Amino acid sequence: MVRGRPMSSKLSVAVIDWLVTERGLLREQIAEILEVTPGFINRVRGRERGLTTEQLEELAEAVGVAFGAMLLAILPPEKPDSKYAELRKLGEAVLVQGDKAMLAIRQSIAERAATKG
Repeated sequence: MVRGRPMSSKLSVAVIDWLVTERGLLREQIAEILEVTPGFINRVRGRERGLTTEQLEELAEAVGVAFGAMLLAILPPEKPDSKYAELRKLGEAVLVQGDKAMLAIRQSIAERAATKG
């Protein structure tokens, strides 16, 4: 099921490639995680379709990686010595803190649900 607005096709392809090469997933497994057909994954690979933010989050959760950390792993700096290196460092720090905050929120929600049930 596709929800939300698709991200860039370049990012979507990079995510699929990373999941296959670095995490050892098959395209069929990726399709199963996202509840889409393998044909959809092929269309993503062919840059005919893009993954949504929600789908990227689902994939990150499925492989046990924080969303921001996954994006950092997939998109290394193109020019590490560029004038934007310091800005990227700051952006990375923000993503890491955001990932920590999301984890804390999810844990709090789970704890509250456990005490109510």
